[in-house]
Amino acid sequence: VAFTFSLPYGQGDEFPRDEKEFDRMLGLLKSAGYNTVHCPYEPWRIPLFKKHGMKMMIDILAWKPPIEADIRRPSQRSKAKAMCLKVKGSDAVWGYNLWNERLDWCGNFKFLDGWVRMIRTWDPTHPIWVGTYRYLYCEHFPTHQGVCAWYDYHWSRGFGWNLHNLNFYRKIAAKRRSVLG
Repeated sequence: VAFTFSLPYGQGDEFPRDEKEFDRMLGLLKSAGYNTVHCPYEPWRIPLFKKHGMKMMIDILAWKPPIEADIRRPSQRSKAKAMCLKVKGSDAVWGYNLWNERLDWCGNFKFLDGWVRMIRTWDPTHPIWVGTYRYLYCEHFPTHQGVCAWYDYHWSRGFGWNLHNLNFYRKIAAKRRSVLG
């Protein structure tokens, strides 16, 4: 189970760039009950996650400097690949966060499936989070990503929709031998 802390994603690094401050932040997050942090990869962060017994959910879409490891951008893909190869099998990594928006906003489902296949090729040891709004297009890509996920803002739409989606995704996750997100 991942209780995940996340800041803005899919752009840059909103987290402390200073190791001591990042270490302090992990300590505070762990004391608040989090065990996973969704953030861009930096090699110096891995030992800090291990120190705190936490895991990193890697933002694979961070395109701004200094990260520049967005799998969607051919010019940044080699950095994304090197990152995936480096953390393959790491117990400080939870997995990758590839998508958190409506799946019809990804441009083309062939692209999304290609990105999932790339990450799977580079690192088959960690799951890939692919989430969408409610259940729009949730099965429009054939490659197994590891996490079937959705968001529904249950606090504004009510738990009824969230429980409906939970039941819907439970069946998909079982079929794909996946986990829910």
